[in-house]
Amino acid sequence: MHANIAHRGQFPCPYKSNIGCETLFNDSTEANAHGKNVHERYFCKVPNCVDTVMGYSLTWSGYWQKHRQIHARAAGVSEDSVPEPKKVIIPAPDAVNDESEDGMVESDAVEDDTIDEDPTEDEAVEAGDRVFPLARPTFNIDTVEDRKTSLRERNDKLVKGKHHLPYHGNIAVYEDVPVTNLLYILPDSTRSLRRFYGLNCAGPSKPINKTVVGRCPTNSILNYDTAPVVVANPAGGITRLSPRCVECQANYAFHCALDKYGLLGEDSVATCAVQDCFNVRFLTSTLCRNHLSTWTVPVQTEDLDPLKATLSPALATRWNAEPPMERMVSLLYSIQAGKSHESELRFLDLEFNSSTKMVFEIGMCNAKGDITLDYRTRYNPQVLNAIEVGRSRPNTYMDRLIESSTKKHNCRDSRMTARQVAEKLREQGVGPRTLFVTWHVSSLDLSALREWLESEGEHRVLPDDSQCLPIIMYFRRNLKTVKLKDGRMFPLRLPLIFPLFHGLRHELAGRNHHAVVDAQQLYHMVEIFAMLCRSPKDRPKDWLSHLQQAPGQSGLRQTALETFWKKTG
Repeated sequence: MHANIAHRGQFPCPYKSNIGCETLFNDSTEANAHGKNVHERYFCKVPNCVDTVMGYSLTWSGYWQKHRQIHARAAGVSEDSVPEPKKVIIPAPDAVNDESEDGMVESDAVEDDTIDEDPTEDEAVEAGDRVFPLARPTFNIDTVEDRKTSLRERNDKLVKGKHHLPYHGNIAVYEDVPVTNLLYILPDSTRSLRRFYGLNCAGPSKPINKTVVGRCPTNSILNYDTAPVVVANPAGGITRLSPRCVECQANYAFHCALDKYGLLGEDSVATCAVQDCFNVRFLTSTLCRNHLSTWTVPVQTEDLDPLKATLSPALATRWNAEPPMERMVSLLYSIQAGKSHESELRFLDLEFNSSTKMVFEIGMCNAKGDITLDYRTRYNPQVLNAIEVGRSRPNTYMDRLIESSTKKHNCRDSRMTARQVAEKLREQGVGPRTLFVTWHVSSLDLSALREWLESEGEHRVLPDDSQCLPIIMYFRRNLKTVKLKDGRMFPLRLPLIFPLFHGLRHELAGRNHHAVVDAQQLYHMVEIFAMLCRSPKDRPKDWLSHLQQAPGQSGLRQTALETFWKKTG
C-alpha cells in the first residue's frame, strides 16, 4: 500500500522504520526535507578533523557547503577529493548539540574562545590582564589540579547565579536542579550553553585548518565536572561551555599568550632569557615563572612605522561623531570656554581587578587635562576582609600583582580612604550629573569606583552608569575598515594607539598602567577624535606631524592642540 494512502493522504518521515519517528507531512518533499535536516547527520572522515575528534556531527548542507571547502583549501585539492562522510541517523531529541548546521567552522569558538587579538574589544578582559597579560595563564597552569577540584562548584554558581543565569523567570525554581538537567529546561535562547556538552575535548592545541594537532591527554568528555563555563564579562551572561577540559584550556591559553607576544622558547635553551637570571624557563616560554607573571607589553619604536602606514588612510577621511561623542565634545569645549563648570566632565582611569572589583589606584583629569585625582586606595579593614573571604586563589594572586605594580607609582599622595576620595570629589563639585569618559568598552571603571565608595558608606557621590561614556567603540567604528596584514582588527590598546598619534616624544608616552597617566592620555585621544571629525580640508595643515615632531628632547610636553583650534576656529 502506498505510504500516503496508509496515512490518510499524509507522508511519514522516511526514517520511521529506523528510529520510530511518527511525524506526518502533506507531501513527500516536506517529508524528505525533514529526514535530511532533522535526522541525517554526517561525520567527517578526514584524519584528525576537529569536528570528528570532538564527536560533532554535521547536517549535509553544513558539511557540503562549508566543511568540505575548508579541508579542500587546506589540502590544495578539489572538494570532490575530500573523503565522503559517514552518515548516521539520529532521533530528533539527540540532536541538541547540532544547533549550527555548519559545524565548527574556521571562526568558531574552538579556535578563538581563549585568547583575544585585541583586548580592548572584549569586556571580559580583566584590568589586571592588561597590566600583566601572562600572569593569569601562568597561574592557571600551576593550579590545574586545584581548579579541577572546584570546577563543579564554580560552574554551578555561574550557571545558576542571579547575575549570570540567562533566563528571566524565577531563579528559585531551579535552585535544586542539577546543572546538567538545567540545560534542557532553559529556553532556546540559551542553547549556546549546550553547544559542547557531552562532546570530546578539543585538545590543548589550536586546530590548523580544522585538524587537531594535539589530543587531550585524558580523553575528557566535556561536562560541568571537566570543563569551565566561559563567561562573556564579569557582569554579563554565560556564553558557552568551553570546548576544552580545564587542563587543555589552561595549556591552550598559555600557548596562545606566548605565541601572541613572541615568548615561545626553544628546546635547546634551558634558562630564563632575562639578563642575569639563571632560573629554569617555565614550560615552553623563554622566561622563568616569576618574570612571566610580571611581564608587560613593551612598545617598540620599530613597530610603529608599519602601523602608522596602516592607519594613515583612515586619517584622511572625516570621522563620524555619533550623538554621545558630539555631546561630550561640545561639553568639553564649553568648559574650556568658561561657559560650563569644570566639574561637569571627568576623564577617568583605574588600576583594578575587574573580577574582584578591587580598586588599587584612581586617576582623573578635567576638561583641560589637569590632574584632579592621583591616589592609591586604602580599604577599610572590614570591606577588605569581605573581599578576601570570597576571593579565589587566581584573583588573590592577581590582586597582589596589581597592588605591587601600583606601589611603584609616584602618586600625588600615597594613599586615600574612601571617605577622603569622596570628600575630594565633593570639594571639586563632582556629583551625579558629572559625565565620566573612559578608555573602555563598558562602564566598568565608574561602577567599580562607585561600588567601592558605597561599600564604605559614601553614597550619592558618583553618578550611575548612564553618565559614563566608554569611547573605544567610537574609535572602533571609525576604524572598522582598517585591518592588519593578517586580517585582525587594528589594535586600540592605549599604550599603542597613543604614541601612534602623539609620537614617542610626548611626556606621557610609554608610562601606561599608572591610572592618572592613562586618564591624561585619554583626554588627548578625545582631542584627536574631535579633530578627525572635522573635514580634512578644515584641519590645520600637517597637524598630526606637528604633534609627533615637537621640538626638544624626549620627555618634554609636545605642542598642544589648542594652537590648532585657534588657527581654524
